[in-house]
Amino acid sequence: MTIISIGLDAEFMSYISGLAKKDNPVYPKTVEGRDLGLMHFGCDEFGHCLEARPKEATTAGGLVTNTMKAMEALPEGLSYVSENAHLMGKKMFIALVKLQGGKELPTCKNIYGGEILDDCKADLDARKAGKRLLFCGMHIHVSAKKVVKESFKIDGKTTSKDVEIPIKLPFKSLVYLFDKYLFEPLKHDKDFNIGRYRSPGFYELKRGDGSHFEYRSLGSSAFTPERLYIIFEIIEELINNFDHHVISNLQLSLGVGSKETKKLNRLVMALANTVQFTGDLRKLWVPWR
Repeated sequence: MTIISIGLDAEFMSYISGLAKKDNPVYPKTVEGRDLGLMHFGCDEFGHCLEARPKEATTAGGLVTNTMKAMEALPEGLSYVSENAHLMGKKMFIALVKLQGGKELPTCKNIYGGEILDDCKADLDARKAGKRLLFCGMHIHVSAKKVVKESFKIDGKTTSKDVEIPIKLPFKSLVYLFDKYLFEPLKHDKDFNIGRYRSPGFYELKRGDGSHFEYRSLGSSAFTPERLYIIFEIIEELINNFDHHVISNLQLSLGVGSKETKKLNRLVMALANTVQFTGDLRKLWVPWR
């Protein structure tokens, strides 16, 4: 039996409620953010955005439920907004750099050879305006293992137990498929595909055996219950029927019109038909509050 586990890091911005959004961001690592309790929730290393880290799950419904539980810990009295890219004043940018005291270089790679430290056009435009451009994303963690029965003897009697064995994932090929079936359907969201952090092909290995990797290209706007549920189902389908979908992408005739292809196309169409959410994420994810 193969078990696929999916988790995520979802980044988003916080604002003082009831005022013009663009004028009142609250950054978690600043004194104001700490006083409002944002640091207790968790934030990006740089300190400009919050970061939800729900427990991984083996079903789409389980991951959505785990995320709802994580989002319930957000402090009240603020609004929380998905932003794939966030403009910040130069003075505040420098203040956050000083608060941070140093940031490790990103260890993620890109299957197309892109460099995450390169400036994109949006970066250069922001600098010309005296500002800095920062990013928020939804990073997907994917791991897999198989469960097998292992027999052994105790006092001359044969017994068995379940043993979990990590499965090495073809992560580069999966990143390519994720670009096509996850990134492409959502790339028309505002600032979803503007270069550097918000562009296709970025991943990071989380274990040396290749059984766990992180897909880093999706933007913050992917972070809704509906989208997350569909994203889980697409990833599950791509891994469970990996060989079939790789062959299909090589444009060979095998599998054309198959049930696997039809299922994947249906899921991708459903994802493409979702609408970018621009309201308060806490109200979306924690409706009982």
